[in-house]
Amino acid sequence: MSRLQAAMLADRSGRPACASYDGTAIPSRRSTRRACGRYCSMLALGLALLAIPSLGLAQSGSARVVTRDWLVSTLLARSPALNVSALEVAQAREGTRLQAGQFPYTFEADAGYTRRRTPVLGTSATSGNDSYVVGAQISRTYPSGTTATIRAEGERFSSSRASTSAAFTNQLGQGYQATLRATVNQPLLQGYGATVNEAGWRAAKINEERARKAYRRDTSEAVRDVLSAYWELWYAGRAIEVQEDALDLATAQQRDADARVERGAMSPADALKFRTQVATLTESLLNAKANETEQALELGRLVGTPEQAYHWHTDTTPPEAVTLPPRAQVLSKVLQQSPSIGELEQAIRLAVEQRRTAGEQYRPTLDVQGWVEANGLDTRPAPAVGQVGRLGAVSVFGGVTYQTTLDTQRLRAARAQADYQIQIARGNLDTVVQQLQSSVSQMLLAAEQANVSYEAANKTLEVATQQAQNERQRFVLGAATPLDVQVAEDAVRQAQLRVLRATVDRVRAWLNLSHQTGELLARHAPNAGADR
Repeated sequence: MSRLQAAMLADRSGRPACASYDGTAIPSRRSTRRACGRYCSMLALGLALLAIPSLGLAQSGSARVVTRDWLVSTLLARSPALNVSALEVAQAREGTRLQAGQFPYTFEADAGYTRRRTPVLGTSATSGNDSYVVGAQISRTYPSGTTATIRAEGERFSSSRASTSAAFTNQLGQGYQATLRATVNQPLLQGYGATVNEAGWRAAKINEERARKAYRRDTSEAVRDVLSAYWELWYAGRAIEVQEDALDLATAQQRDADARVERGAMSPADALKFRTQVATLTESLLNAKANETEQALELGRLVGTPEQAYHWHTDTTPPEAVTLPPRAQVLSKVLQQSPSIGELEQAIRLAVEQRRTAGEQYRPTLDVQGWVEANGLDTRPAPAVGQVGRLGAVSVFGGVTYQTTLDTQRLRAARAQADYQIQIARGNLDTVVQQLQSSVSQMLLAAEQANVSYEAANKTLEVATQQAQNERQRFVLGAATPLDVQVAEDAVRQAQLRVLRATVDRVRAWLNLSHQTGELLARHAPNAGADR
């Protein structure tokens, strides 16, 4: 039998607290009460000794007092969700760069060899041509839809005639040809103008801005959640202090009760109530410490460092009291600065932009083409090139091409689909605006209720504190029972916890309002959404 068990089972005289069935060592009623009281006290102490190390040894490390600024900076640097959102911004930015470079100059070079042999009518001979061609060109499509091409080409050719009756070949001729051509193609219907050809670039810019708005919304929500978790951790820490103060007071009252029992001024039954109160408050303290650890772990998860959060605490500084602005002012800020509304406004811009070019590929085509070509021909390369430079042989072409479908169903359907998309985007915005108006009213009501609860809890605490002092004085005079004292002290403890709860509820309501108005992000992460 351990010493703790022996102490629990023995009374002050050293005799066993319970008799065996043979009838020996029967204790008195008073010794039994004393033994039961010691048993409850030692049991509570044993539970405390067993449970507290299990909380402390869950993770090794020293306690750390975290601040709001450090938590927000850690959130921005370590949060996987915000990292994904920032990557989406970077991806959209590269999409804009991709569309901005859609009108490059294109260089093309080619070379080829052709050998052609054909029979000669009425003879057994064949004629042939050999051609070597080398060419290069530069082309570009402009935002207006115009495609311009400049091509330079050189050719060496030779003609010959061969006979099957004799082993010889007549070389009929050999020469060089140089060509310089400028070609222009201009669409007048489908594909005409910057409105059509720069639509992808404008849509990419809207998508980039939309991604930035989404990142700011995600960041604001994350900052709100982190600060709310911070104040929950603050509440858990202050609740521990309340429980510790209550336990210290109950322990002192237990010692005083034990002394009164020794002097015969109090019955053991009355003293047992103080021991029960100590055990109850010990359990409450353990629960409060466990709650603080849970809140610290949740806070660590939100900022992306859960493995380091076991010993996080906050300082004792309470949140500052905030004066709530009028409802109309809050709603005005929400409609102008809410991250959620900003993102949906970009969705409307994108839908309107896509409507401008909806069904473009189904429109009729009317293209004007033209080219100018200078040629040079000689038996030597240099004179052929010189002839091109002198524009001695110039050819010109101009033409028009028209093409259309005989059914405009796809064009009408594409435009109608784009119109519906605009209506959907605007409907989504109207829905969110209505939701925000309702939620803002609820948030303001919750904040006002938290203020009322805070004031009421403080008044209750003041009254409960005075009542507890009166009950303790009455108990000393013998006019109150231990139960009266415990009830009054429990009222004080509950009032203190309600004050703390109302304090946190008030600051959380303000955080929700600040998130919707955009002020929270401007205060804690003003550069969110900038290039990273």
